[in-house]
Amino acid sequence: MTSDGTPQAWDWNFNFDLTGDIPTTGNAKLTVAFASADYAQLWMKVNGSYFYQTYLNGVPTGGNALIRQSNHAKYGIQTFDIPYNKLKIGNNTITLLMPSNQNPSHLMYDYISLEGDLTATLSLNELPIEKTIKVFPNPSSSIFNVLLPNTINEVTTELYSISGSLVYSQKHNNIHNSLKLDISSKPDGIYFLRIIGDEPVTIKIIKK
Repeated sequence: MTSDGTPQAWDWNFNFDLTGDIPTTGNAKLTVAFASADYAQLWMKVNGSYFYQTYLNGVPTGGNALIRQSNHAKYGIQTFDIPYNKLKIGNNTITLLMPSNQNPSHLMYDYISLEGDLTATLSLNELPIEKTIKVFPNPSSSIFNVLLPNTINEVTTELYSISGSLVYSQKHNNIHNSLKLDISSKPDGIYFLRIIGDEPVTIKIIKK
């Protein structure tokens, strides 16, 4: 709110660079994990243009995530399709807004990811390490297969919950350029698999 009492939206920007070739059709997937009051509004801009103005319907309440003062909620997850033609090579900005002209509009962001396919003119030897590590199936109900490049001799796998807690850690010898990760005993949800070899790589996996 401004000094004269006029409601003012709260902008939250995240900036990122894209290289390679952006497809001319299709969508990238934006995933937002948040805690929110039920029916709060989320507005979104992509590179300065309004893209979404939506109510977050059915957000669970009664959890320990502090939204504002005494307002609490549980985490929710929402995905948005971002058309590739809204993105550009070079610097991009996605803006999330919490409008203050509607009540309630209390949001707390916890995790944001943007996933898509870019075509780059690189040879296999030039590929960055994150492009040579594959995890499948993803999502999975129990076992994830991890394919590793033969340039890595030993790796450590660490599994983190969406709240950032370390729930699993183990060292492996990369004998067959692959390993299996069994998380059947873990609750369903989003996790982050950190693979530490020559360079650390973090991959989002979903157990369901």
